[in-house]
Amino acid sequence: MVWFRKLRRQLQAARAKAGAAEDAAASARRQADDLLEALRDEMDRLQVALAEQRRTAEQLRERWESDRRLADRRQEQALAALQQGDDEAARRAVRDGEVLERRAAAAEQLWRQAEDVQRQLADRLERLRLEYLDLQRRRDELVARADLAEWERHLADVQSGIDERAQALERLEALVLQRELQAQAHREVAGFGPEVAEPPDSDIEARLEAVRRQLSEGQ
Repeated sequence: MVWFRKLRRQLQAARAKAGAAEDAAASARRQADDLLEALRDEMDRLQVALAEQRRTAEQLRERWESDRRLADRRQEQALAALQQGDDEAARRAVRDGEVLERRAAAAEQLWRQAEDVQRQLADRLERLRLEYLDLQRRRDELVARADLAEWERHLADVQSGIDERAQALERLEALVLQRELQAQAHREVAGFGPEVAEPPDSDIEARLEAVRRQLSEGQ
């Protein structure tokens, strides 16, 4: 039937549209998962870099402290040499102290720079962590919404199938009724009236008695 073929085409189109929407939702999930994985990889790299930077900063700090202590000691030794009248020893101690102070100053500068880089890495890692948590929350919400929409679509398809079957039965019933009316009309046209039930005996006797009275009155 024409209406049935049309209904089937509509159902196929609706299912194709739902399938396309489902594919789009799955694609969005994969993209979110890929982005989450990329963020995890970047956070892992930053954690490794941060650990290395902490070790470097600690080593530079220890070098600065060591050079600073040695420079102070050589300064004390220069003072002691002067007190003993040993100008040459004092001169060597002053020269060594100067070198150590410069080394300590360079180590301190590098240490401060390493600590600054360390703070930047820690801040970047914290921002990525918050971004990851936010993206994960949004991804979970989208997945939940997609699953809910899928269930709603499934329930709608079930209800649609029930409604369509009921409508199909109604159309079939209307078609059968129409055919019955057409058949009755054909019978009447062909000279066959509708069947009449046989009257009961009591009605026949009553009509017969009425005819007798009419006959008696006429005589």
